[in-house]
Amino acid sequence: MPQYMLVPEHDFLPEARKRIIMILGFVTVIFFSPFALVSVWLGQTISASFYTIIVILLALNSYRLYRYDTMLVPPWVILNTILVALIHSMSIRGINALFWSYPAVFGVLILSKRSHARINMAVFLSLLTPAAFYFVPTDIATRFVATLLMTCVSSDVLIGILSEFQNRLAALTIRDPLTNAYNRRTLMACLEQTITSCQQNNQPATLIAFDIDHFKHVNDTYGHHAGDEALTGIVDIVDNLLDEQYNNDYIFRLGGEEFLVILKNTSLPFGVLFAEEIRKTIALAPLIAGTHVTVSLGVTEHTAKEDVDAWLKRTDDNLYRAKASGRNRVQASNNILENSTLQDESLSNTGF
Repeated sequence: MPQYMLVPEHDFLPEARKRIIMILGFVTVIFFSPFALVSVWLGQTISASFYTIIVILLALNSYRLYRYDTMLVPPWVILNTILVALIHSMSIRGINALFWSYPAVFGVLILSKRSHARINMAVFLSLLTPAAFYFVPTDIATRFVATLLMTCVSSDVLIGILSEFQNRLAALTIRDPLTNAYNRRTLMACLEQTITSCQQNNQPATLIAFDIDHFKHVNDTYGHHAGDEALTGIVDIVDNLLDEQYNNDYIFRLGGEEFLVILKNTSLPFGVLFAEEIRKTIALAPLIAGTHVTVSLGVTEHTAKEDVDAWLKRTDDNLYRAKASGRNRVQASNNILENSTLQDESLSNTGF
């Protein structure tokens, strides 16, 4: 569901990364500049050039992030420059240059998403390994490659653990813990984005609001556990129907027994048909032993210049009309749809 960003971002702390890059850039410029000056003083022109380029690139990115929250220089440019500088430094400083490889690996993790970081770390290892064996003694090169590999692996595992915790925390903020439907907090942002998409792309969108008929009766008669099973079962039914017929559409639990479905690029007639499919499937599903569970539904299509509150109110009004008209119905505008056969035969002994 990437269009509405309702799933957690798989990039570890994407916004924090910008701040970290900005701060590290400023800090590196301050502490790295003296090495460039020393290289100039020692007449090491190539080293001085690499140091100066790295300082300039980091300074530009940090300033751009500070002022405009975007990077001017792509991360791969900085990483490749650092890699070449490391290999050159090995050629003239030998063992002393190896120590800079570890903060460079950390920089790879910070500058890149995890998938890209793995590729960059593999490139670093594949190029630094032969360079180390060529420019420093074999026994030291062996230890260096082993410790650098361990650093890469352990860092990747740590980032994976942190990403998993981030995803779990994000899921807790957007999902209802009982039914796993999206929650009201997520709904408002999703509706805003849906309306924006309607206006920009001139595409329809339809809302379906529904709740369980006589849910208090269900809880009082069969217990709250049965009520919870009905709630989770209904969400599973709607999720399955959405998977079969739509793509990137969502069900939200607004609280209690009330739910809302957003159907993008769907006009009212098709939204009504889908609502009727929801109604019939739930009414026939064995959600609670010994009884039928039914829902009443209100359907509306977004109209031009209509804001979130107005759209929700129209949808709620239709839901209330469906309930006032006898429940187990679909209400769209001023038209009520119902399956009289199902109503008469399947639900005659429910007590609803």
